Amino acid sequence: MPILARTKIGRGYRTTVPREVRKLLGIGESDEVEWIFEDGKVIIRKGAMGMATRCPYCGFEGELRLIKTWRYRFYDVKMFSCPNCRGVFNYYSGVSPTGKRSEFVVRLKPRARTPASRGGAR
Repeated sequence: MPILARTKIGRGYRTTVPREVRKLLGIGESDEVEWIFEDGKVIIRKGAMGMATRCPYCGFEGELRLIKTWRYRFYDVKMFSCPNCRGVFNYYSGVSPTGKRSEFVVRLKPRARTPASRGGAR
């Protein structure tokens, strides 16, 4: 297995994630990474996205279904669906040209479950 990069452990047992790894994982400032110990190896992977880990409709904190991703100006946008309430929302995260990191959720219309939930029988 080839070595991708090397870093040193600094004060407070901190280290920098090398540029090569950040690019491969698609991570930036304030993103979370997960450290997994498996078969005598430590694996690092991109973690959950802070606000998007909870459904804005029902508060579900489990695994959300990723529907699609795209880029809008300086935001990375991810559309999620909640397996609990079936609500759909967009999660925006990015760094503005001034260097300010921002993330927010835009609620989309919850999916209709039955014709009765759309305003009664027709």
